[in-house]
Order: sequence, then structure tokens, then C-alpha cells
Amino acid sequence: MTKRIWARLRFDPFLIVCGLFSILLFVPLLQPGLPQAPDAVLHFYRAAAWRWAWDDGVLWPRWHTLLHQGYGYPVLNFQAPLWYVLTALASYVASDLSAAMKAVLFLACLLYAAGMYLWARTILGRFGAIVAAAAYAFAAFRFRELYFLGGYPQFLAWALYPIVLYFFLELARRPTAGRFLGAVLSLAGVVTAHNISAMLFAPVVAVYLVALAIMYRGSHVWKRLGAAVVAAALVSAVFWLPALSEMGDTRVRVLTWGYFDVSLHFVHPADLIAATPPLDDRAANPPLPFTFGRWHLLLAGAGALTIFRRARAGFTTGHLVVALGIVGTCVFMMLPASLPLWRNVPLIGFAEYPWRLFGVAFLGSSLLAGAAMGWFRRPRGLQRIAAAVAILGLLLSVAVYQFPRPFLAVRATADDYLVYETAFRGMGTTGADEFLSRWTEQAPDEAALQPGGQRRALISLPEGVTATVRDAKTRALELAVRAEQPITITVAQFYFAGWVAWVDGQASAVWPAPQSGLIQMRVPAGNHTIRLEHRDTPVQRVAGWLSAGGLLATAALLWQMRSRRRPPGPPG
Repeated sequence: MTKRIWARLRFDPFLIVCGLFSILLFVPLLQPGLPQAPDAVLHFYRAAAWRWAWDDGVLWPRWHTLLHQGYGYPVLNFQAPLWYVLTALASYVASDLSAAMKAVLFLACLLYAAGMYLWARTILGRFGAIVAAAAYAFAAFRFRELYFLGGYPQFLAWALYPIVLYFFLELARRPTAGRFLGAVLSLAGVVTAHNISAMLFAPVVAVYLVALAIMYRGSHVWKRLGAAVVAAALVSAVFWLPALSEMGDTRVRVLTWGYFDVSLHFVHPADLIAATPPLDDRAANPPLPFTFGRWHLLLAGAGALTIFRRARAGFTTGHLVVALGIVGTCVFMMLPASLPLWRNVPLIGFAEYPWRLFGVAFLGSSLLAGAAMGWFRRPRGLQRIAAAVAILGLLLSVAVYQFPRPFLAVRATADDYLVYETAFRGMGTTGADEFLSRWTEQAPDEAALQPGGQRRALISLPEGVTATVRDAKTRALELAVRAEQPITITVAQFYFAGWVAWVDGQASAVWPAPQSGLIQMRVPAGNHTIRLEHRDTPVQRVAGWLSAGGLLATAALLWQMRSRRRPPGPPG
């Protein structure tokens, strides 16, 4: 009994090394403000919208009347919320929202190295795992997201990838309540961190779970792994079910046309093996290399060759075969030859950029890089030296990227947000108006809300009608309207499923205006108080109940697992 308790309390010192990797990754972000990256500011203001909604008493905002120049926009219903929720939570204790964002970024940096180390440790041993952790944390593409593009939700999702595989591996090896909970929450975390990253990661999870079920034969393995997947799907349904069900009411298809067509963004074979040169700081948007990094590839290639060593255990060999398959599949999907698949497989065209698969590819190539330490087991001590050399090479190969571009000072105020929309052409924090409703053929040219708070009540004010905005909240408007005769008015707010209205407390129908897609309704003659409120749709309510049911089911399974005596797992 005493030995078992001591084993649980024993701390792996290599996790401290992982922490040092994370600090090195994060240190360049300690300057005031945010990196001058195209997407950093839009994610800042989405997080601000969540915080403003909470201050307004709205727990889960799916609409915000401030967005899209005050006409309202449902972007929060369709963009995965985890990054914004964590940032908004951190903002209650941080000095400002940008500091809160950096706190979440540091958490993600910690997960990169620690997550890969924990997953690889069982497969490769500690020295192989620490090299894999360095390879994953210091992949060239990591710096592209962290310093130069600012795709922070995607950055967070990639950090969670190895955590998911670690918990599912441990759940297959020896089931415990903690491992089951970790598997559920980490997989739900990927789904709610970034839509596209979750979609691209799903085949990896499916293949890996099949491989685990084969390695650990028995019906109980299938059941507990399947139960964790179902529970994660239910817990995250509050996001993904409305996002998928209601995307047909938007113009999201524009993300597969024109500039966003995947055929324009394939990587070429020479790019994959290119060096990692410094970027041109004189360019507004310097071209960033799409490369694994030559040192990274050298280690991964050496690790792949260990598959053929007879001394390798079947457990390790199986993982390396899966890792090699991940890398090969991702490389193929990033090349022009894969275009027929991008055209015919449902939904993947929304990934827009095939190079997003680097996030998945580095998962496999980093494990292979760690496997290269298998060549240095004899004489004793050689593996320690080889690991140090491998890690130093990985650090030096990307050192040119640890000097990010200038930083921007940003403030989380409504006025600053409205200026951002105009200056960056980021209406509603999107670049293609993809979440405008299908009823909106042409958005109004004039803003509904000006910096300073002046808000339009109606569009094309008819003769004999006056209107003012009495109150505007996250998803509600109150208007005072005077009409000399019964008339149809057009409210300065986009129509979308969920809007309801009352005239002097009596329910009133609303519908989309032709071309603009703004809210229209009928108003009788006289002075009236009109209240409009965006409420959850039936799908959104069902999704909420499914997530609540998923949490209850997870709790019940945890209770059941804790009450059982844990059987010994097969060796791994």
C-alpha cells in the first residue's frame, strides 16, 4: 500500500524540462499588447464579446447586437468557443483582456510539451518522449500560428491533440475514473476549441482507437473507449449541433469559393523539405515557409527506420506505424494530387487551406523524431547525450522565429471594436461575411452604430415615423416608435432564426426584409414600445439538453468506475 501511494506521488523531473520548453516558446510574447498578426485582433474581440455578454447576464451568447457595425451577427454561434471562454474567464483576474489572452496562450504552450511527453513516454520511454516533446513544441509551423498569424483557437486545439491520445491510451491500458474523465474532457476540448482542427483530427482519433482496441484485445476496451467518445460528443453538443444544423441559414459556402478554394493553397513537395529561413520584417505580410524543418525531418526519418528493428516491442512498433501513416496521409492531402478528395469528401473543403494538416502531421512526425533515440540505447549514457543534441538542434533550427514582429496595443471597448471593423475590414470579426444570413443579399452601407454609442433604430425611416433606441443589450433591443398610421418598419438589426418581438407587450411577427435581410415587422398607429429579443432556437435548446445529459452520463460512469475494483491492465 505504501509503495502504491509513493508511486502516485513521485514526480517525473522531465516534466520540469517540458515546462522550460513552454517558457521558451512563450517568452517572446511578454511585450505589451498583442503580436502584429492578422488574426490575433479578431480573436481578441471575439473573446471581448463573450466577456461583454457575461457582463450583460447572457451565459452563452449566440448573437451580439454590437457586431457587424451594430447590425448584429451570429458569429459566436458558429465559431468554437473554448478559446474565448477561457480568455473571458481569465479576464476577471488579469489586468486586461490582452493579458488574459496571453495567460491562455501560456497554458496552451504548457500543453504542447507536457501533452506530447506524457503520450510518448509510455510508447518510447523518457528520453525518446522528451525529444518528441521538443519536436512538437518547436515545430516550425508552431511559430507561424503563435507569432505571425495569430490563429490562437487553432493553436489551442493542436496543443490538445496529444492530450487526447494520451488519455485514450491510458484508458485502454488501465481504466480509471480520472482517465475516463480526461479522455472525455480533452476530446470535447478539441471539438470546442476549433471547428476545422476537430474535423481534421477526427480520422486520427478513429484510427488510433481501432489500433488500441486491436492492441488491447477485449470487448471491455471497445466499450470504455466508445463510451468516452459518445460522452465527449454529448458534452460538446451545445456547440457543434447548432453550428452544423444552422449553417444552412448562412452564406458560409463562400469559404469554399474564390480565394478560399483549397486548390489555390496546396503545398509543393519542395516546400516540405525547405530550410527555415528568417522572415522579411520589411514586408507587411512576409511569406512564411510551409516546412517540417530539416532537422525535424532528419530525426523523424531516423525514428521511422527503427520500425524495422527486431528489438522493438510490438506496442511501440504499432504506434510508430500509425505515426508514419499519419504523416504520409497528411503530406498527400497537402499536395495538389489530393484535390479530388478535397472536392468530394463532405465538409473538408471548409478547411480552406490544406496546410492546416501540418497540425496533425506534426503529431506523427514528432513521435517519430522521439523514436530516433532508439538507436542510442548502448552504451549506457549515450541516449542521454543523443537526446540533448537532438533537442539543441530542434531549438536552434527555429531560433530565427523567436523574434516576433511588432506588437499592437488593443483595448476591449465597444468604440475600439467598431474602429477595428472598419480599419481591418473585419465585419463581425470575419473576413468574408460568411455568417450573414441567406436572406441578406446586400448589407447596408451605413453603420447602425457609431463610436460613441449613437445607434440607428430603423432603416429608411418612413414619413410620419420617428424611432429611437431606448436600450441595447447583447441580444435584445428596445425601441420607442411613433407612427401616424399602421406601417411596416425595418429595424437596424439583421434577421436570423431566434428573433422574437413584442409591441407594447403583445407578441408580434418578424420576418427578413428583401435584399438587406434586416428585421421587418408591422407597427400600428400611435406611440409604442417595441422589444426585440434573440432567443435560443429549438436546435440550440436541444443541444443544451444533450450537453447537460452528457455531463450527467459522464458523472454516472465516473461513479460506476470508482465503485468498481480496477482490474490489472495488459503490459504496455
